[in-house]
Amino acid sequence: MEEETRRQVTGAPPRSGWARMVVELHVNDLGRSLSFWRDVLGFQTAFERAEERFAYLEHPEGHQIMLCQRHGRFETGPLDPPLGQGAMFQIYLADIGPVLLALSVRNWAIYLGPREVWRRTGDRESGQREIFLQDPDGYLVMIAQNIGERPLDAAQPGRLTLENEARMLAEAGNKQPMDRAIYHVSVGVCDMRKAREFYEAALAPLGCRLLYEVKDKNGADSSLGWGRSFPEFWINLPLDGREATVSNGAHIAFFAPDKSSVDRFYSAALSAGGRDDGSPGYRPDYQPGYYGAFVRDPDGNKLEAVWLDFEKKGTSLA
Repeated sequence: MEEETRRQVTGAPPRSGWARMVVELHVNDLGRSLSFWRDVLGFQTAFERAEERFAYLEHPEGHQIMLCQRHGRFETGPLDPPLGQGAMFQIYLADIGPVLLALSVRNWAIYLGPREVWRRTGDRESGQREIFLQDPDGYLVMIAQNIGERPLDAAQPGRLTLENEARMLAEAGNKQPMDRAIYHVSVGVCDMRKAREFYEAALAPLGCRLLYEVKDKNGADSSLGWGRSFPEFWINLPLDGREATVSNGAHIAFFAPDKSSVDRFYSAALSAGGRDDGSPGYRPDYQPGYYGAFVRDPDGNKLEAVWLDFEKKGTSLA
């Protein structure tokens, strides 16, 4: 207790010892940066030099970083925003779930991800769940969680690898996908086990897979993301701890790869505990070739699968 009190008052060297390599970031607002690195990423202050506006941070899993208010020294060139252009800091954690939760609570923008990626590492592939985000000054940080290794011949179609990741980024110009207005959609549920079983069954005919899982401190599901190559649709337990409610007038529509997929979505959803809200069929009042089906999930959220029959004159994506 005496040692802990002394650390709180004056600080001390890192508990895990001095790291052999530590990055120092010069920041515009030390207080704002400390809030990000401590409250979002989980670092703690080892010691501070208030007169220098300097803080040495350590993470419970051994990472260390230094933050210093800009003072003009050691700036070898213009520091144009975002700071750190061309550099990226990679932090590996046992579980990135708490960081995702902290980002969600603070509505902090995610630069890329969350996603699952497999990359060649010599004679095998190593997998990780990862997100990319920027600190208050724009420094790019990757937060990742290792998920294992596999032989090179075990690569699975649809999972991100170094090759198709590079292709996707090149096609996007390494920019935010501004042709898409929606980043992701989430709905609240009351029973995660029941909802997980429902969505695994209902979304499979549409080619959507469970791509991301966030666990609570007890290891139970708290958020799950589905998609074809990116988790665009999420289910969550409400963060305020209250029961999930349904938004009257809202529904979520999924593209189906073909007409039969709409039928199979409808059948699978009803078999998995969903309720009918509009059987499969053409909706000429929407468009001549608009073929869709509507269901309600176990919590009452309204879902649709739609396929556009372009053989029918007057049908378009607009």
